[in-house]
Amino acid sequence: MSSISVPRARAWVATAVLLLGTILAPEAAAAGEGGGVIAWGDNSSGQTTVPEAARSGVVSVAAGGNHVLALKTDGSVIAWGNNKEGQATVPPEARSGVVAIAAGSWHSLALKADGSVVYWGHPFAVPAEAKSGVTAISAGVYKNLVAKADGSVVLWGDSTPVPPAAMTGVRAVACHYHMLVAKTDGSVVAWTRNDEYGETTVPAAASSGVVAVSAGPWRSVALKSDGSVLVWGDVLQPPPAEVSSGVVAIDSSFSNDVALKSDGSVVMWTNGYGGDTTVPAEAKSGVTAISAGLAFTVAVRNGPVR
Repeated sequence: MSSISVPRARAWVATAVLLLGTILAPEAAAAGEGGGVIAWGDNSSGQTTVPEAARSGVVSVAAGGNHVLALKTDGSVIAWGNNKEGQATVPPEARSGVVAIAAGSWHSLALKADGSVVYWGHPFAVPAEAKSGVTAISAGVYKNLVAKADGSVVLWGDSTPVPPAAMTGVRAVACHYHMLVAKTDGSVVAWTRNDEYGETTVPAAASSGVVAVSAGPWRSVALKSDGSVLVWGDVLQPPPAEVSSGVVAIDSSFSNDVALKSDGSVVMWTNGYGGDTTVPAEAKSGVTAISAGLAFTVAVRNGPVR
């Protein structure tokens, strides 16, 4: 199934990766002790049934189509949910030394401290260029985009040519059907084979000050250094006023977008396709990391979760 032919009902994957992984609230980065995973929304594949091992010691999460990855303080990865293509079966190489994770529609990625990438799930061969020197990872709909230490990117699973502007100075990456990069100068570069809703038409406001990006289906989300959020492309409803300041992390899914604020609260808003934007009580404070799946959301909360 090609990326441009996936039906909208199956069209999900999103990432919010900055430098070496999911953006964490400042207190999480400083604590180093991790927290517990909370999850809400669709549970058709057991993706919101959090296993005991993910209830403490977790530093970041990544939600795929219907599976979840969690990165623990000891550098190991655990996974649960849909395992149809082995995307929730963590290989031995991802059980230590991992510093960042990304979950695609039917596959998973882990970035190790030595700059190498571990891949599992829907069969892809990791290209030689992505086997060393990698600093950021993103998993999309049957495609992957990673940034390297020299500021270049490697894209595989999609034959769309990478524009020259995305081959230098890249600090953060995101992909879904389309690809996004945030550069060290604060600008955004976006590209795709088939721009349907203006998702790769970068607005002037995203030409500077951007520190992170996320790609939803036919929609792009950017986080600026002033804590505000920009959205463009297939946007049926504007983001709420709560995300005009104080945001430290973003993610985009099929039906919802989600943001983490500096006070540890989570904000969700629908993109017009009927997603549930109800934030549970336990996600209204103390949250340190977020990720959005097809029709569910996961987060890391301070301390063990029972």
